[in-house]
Amino acid sequence: MKFLLLLFGFLSISISAYSLLTKDFSYGPVSILFLAVMYLLLGIRDMKMNGKRGYGVYIILAALAAGTMGMFSL
Repeated sequence: MKFLLLLFGFLSISISAYSLLTKDFSYGPVSILFLAVMYLLLGIRDMKMNGKRGYGVYIILAALAAGTMGMFSL
């Protein structure tokens, strides 16, 4: 799980840095989708660690909202 978090975080940062350096912002939605997957994994990890007491549900809802925005902006 930790590897996947690092992978999606690195991919998102790499795409964002590429967009800033080249001023080509057409890859923005892909970066948002990678961030949504990372948020989803963070929410699942938080729910496994803390159960329903933590912020896992809110993180998963934020991931779904970000994923929806990323999908509709492609």
